[in-house]
Amino acid sequence: MILKLITFAITPLGTSLCLLLLALACGFWRRRLSFACGLLALCWLLLWSLPVVSQGLISTVERQFVPLALDKLIPKPVIVVLGGALSAPGFAPAIGQPCNMSAATDRVWYGAELFKAGKAPLILASGGNFIPRAGLTEADCMKLLLEDFGIPPSAVLIENQSRNTRENAEYTSRMLRRVGIEEVLLVTSASHMARAVKAFEGQGLKVVAAPTDFNTVPAGNGFDAFSIIPSAAALDMSGAAFKELVGQWVL
Repeated sequence: MILKLITFAITPLGTSLCLLLLALACGFWRRRLSFACGLLALCWLLLWSLPVVSQGLISTVERQFVPLALDKLIPKPVIVVLGGALSAPGFAPAIGQPCNMSAATDRVWYGAELFKAGKAPLILASGGNFIPRAGLTEADCMKLLLEDFGIPPSAVLIENQSRNTRENAEYTSRMLRRVGIEEVLLVTSASHMARAVKAFEGQGLKVVAAPTDFNTVPAGNGFDAFSIIPSAAALDMSGAAFKELVGQWVL
């Protein structure tokens, strides 16, 4: 919890809020300092809300990995798909949808595509965060989604205890070693991949990265008039990039 609060404080939104709180506190006795903190908070928030800036930041996180054609990936004993794509379902259960899907659901879809391409005979879904209204963990929901994508239930293993990337690697490696598996195709978002590979290799596994859910815009396609207009999406992307950079440093 403390680490999450620190990470949030370092993100553009968190830093701006901290500066605004400081500005309010200083306003009672030091107006110049209060004005400076408020202005800095506004400028900092504006900077990371610019699509051209957020794209530059996210590209530094994702640049180690490039989209790979399926035929370029060497088959391994298992495809490990990391959680982080599913959340509480809202009204979705009423229409038979057990959980809410985010953009990172690309991870589950890509894991299914790798399986169908014959890249591994098994998929291991890793994610233990509990989704209350669904009454399931992330891994349980991922298995349901994989089955909807046409993956046989017998081909899907679940690891539903982990709550973060370090635990994903720790608990998954334990499961795989019991059956003599030491090599994996690792599927997660491109921005998360560097941290995930570090964690899994730290557990002694041999990892082939299979990144998906890319945010980086290809060169030559990125700049237009809208690139310099602040947006909530750009601020969210900047925050995600800060989170990954902090996570790589802490892990």
